[in-house]
Amino acid sequence: AWWFAYGRAMVRQIGKRPAVWGIPRHYISIVSRSLRWMITLDPQRRFWWKTKIWMSAGEIAELYSQSRAGSALQPEELSTPVAKQP
Repeated sequence: AWWFAYGRAMVRQIGKRPAVWGIPRHYISIVSRSLRWMITLDPQRRFWWKTKIWMSAGEIAELYSQSRAGSALQPEELSTPVAKQP
């Protein structure tokens, strides 16, 4: 649960990364990390890759949540106050 929340927080902090050949980068990350997790034999490394999968899942969940809310703003847009014109 901690790694999932960490992945969500990272998306909020860093923002959306550019896609690779039209495929969202987070989808590529979860596929590559899943493959590494499945082929790793060392239990410690296997656990480490599993935490990275949970982090990627949190990133994807946050991106989905932001897209559904229509608030997929970049981090600098979130932190910059907007002055209202009279």
